[in-house]
Amino acid sequence: MKKCIKKLLMFLFAIVFLTSNAYAKSYPDLPSNHWAYKQIQALTDEEVLVGYPDGNFKPDETATRAEFTAMVVKALHQDKSPLKKTFEFKDVPYKHWAFNTIQRAINFDLVKNTPDNLFRPEDTITKTEAMDIMISALNLNRLGLYRAKKAIGEFKNPNAPITRAEMAFGLYNMQSEARKNPNKKLEDAMKAKRGEGYVLRGITVEGTVATIPAGTTIPVMLMTSLNSKINKPCQCFVTKANKHLITKDCYIVVAQSSKIDGSITSVTPGKLFVTRGRMGLETKTVTTPIEQTACFPGCINTDQQLNWFMRIVRAIIRGGDVKLKAGKIVKITTTKTIKVDLTSGWIIE
Repeated sequence: MKKCIKKLLMFLFAIVFLTSNAYAKSYPDLPSNHWAYKQIQALTDEEVLVGYPDGNFKPDETATRAEFTAMVVKALHQDKSPLKKTFEFKDVPYKHWAFNTIQRAINFDLVKNTPDNLFRPEDTITKTEAMDIMISALNLNRLGLYRAKKAIGEFKNPNAPITRAEMAFGLYNMQSEARKNPNKKLEDAMKAKRGEGYVLRGITVEGTVATIPAGTTIPVMLMTSLNSKINKPCQCFVTKANKHLITKDCYIVVAQSSKIDGSITSVTPGKLFVTRGRMGLETKTVTTPIEQTACFPGCINTDQQLNWFMRIVRAIIRGGDVKLKAGKIVKITTTKTIKVDLTSGWIIE
């Protein structure tokens, strides 16, 4: 009895742990009705933005030019791109913490060389300066300056320091637009990744963002054996993509080895000639090879996982239990729309 309770507690702990890691960190000083709440939470989840040591976000605080440049590069998922040293500012020596970041920003035409050869990394960044960097990430030949500014969102009092909340708002919009209309150098670096694998039907792609609609069937390998006579509600199960899940054009939507976790919602043991065994399974989160854990809501119809012979037997003779062995391919049906950045594999929430 004690062993069973211990196992149940471990399963419940795993569910709480996985679910809590699928959501962005919350800040005590950021109420859900804050005007930039959505943008701050989304960018915190991607670790583009971080809070202060006391746990607060401090949305009205400012940032330095170096700090904001680092945020832009992270928001574009280029903070680990190959480093190509192109220009060294006099006030950003090689040992400066933002040296590599600023070099990447120069490489992608986000930051321009200056006549005085100074970057002023510790100066507080203004709204105009922040807007200039964010606009530089976009294809102005395609959008035009006016549309680019509208896409990011213009700020009042342009020469005033930009607040952290305003940064979040601008960066979120810049990131969204850059997925569709990046500048030329970013376009080369942000190409959607391709590969061979299982083609998912009904996937739409806009720019470099794929949309998995609700109702999509996704085949995965069961990593946990399940039995309606043994397992109980609330216990966890794990599945894995044993090959890339791709669009019809071979863009990778869910990378091979991604793990999709879930829990048992209901169990009915089979009784001979009385009732057949049933088991409700819901998926909760996905953990990708880039170490992101995100929401991945879906369900698995265990009746459909049986072969044709067993389905006939169960239709005629009641009493069979649900028995799914580890290694079996099962199909998840998504219950909500899921968006994926095809350049990085990031689940967009």
